[in-house]
Amino acid sequence: ILIVFGNRMNILIQIKKIISDVLNVSISDLEMGSSPDNTENWDSIKHMDIIASLEEEFSITFDEEEIFEMMNLEIILIIIQEKVAIQKY
Repeated sequence: ILIVFGNRMNILIQIKKIISDVLNVSISDLEMGSSPDNTENWDSIKHMDIIASLEEEFSITFDEEEIFEMMNLEIILIIIQEKVAIQKY
């Protein structure tokens, strides 16, 4: 369980760094509920930049449905965790 938790934290840190870089906001400003509705600079164009950066960072691809679902940090984390877990097997 500790390993899974550790991986989750590492993934979360990577996601926060990417979102922070793309949106030009502080990592400390990003919370699990961060979304386009409450995060500075997070518009539809920046959302696609975030998606592209996440795909590159984690060597994964998202389908259209996932991209539309990925509207807050927590959902992004869950979707990436699922994809990374599948990738390992």
